[in-house]
Amino acid sequence: MSAIAAAVIGGTSLMGGRGNVINTWLGVLIIAVLQTGLAQVGASDPIKRVITGTVIVVAVLVDAWRRKRWGR
Repeated sequence: MSAIAAAVIGGTSLMGGRGNVINTWLGVLIIAVLQTGLAQVGASDPIKRVITGTVIVVAVLVDAWRRKRWGR
């Protein structure tokens, strides 16, 4: 799940497979910082999964909105 989350957050579209390595690396960095921060505040594993899932859903919604707006 973390690998898919990193790719989606990095801008790779699930609908068309567009993306690049640098953006995916930035997605990995975001996921790592998110997971580390949640661990530091003492969040349980289910809470970490819910928050990571929410971030993925938001990234997919932003991608869909961008595609619709610019007609890609």
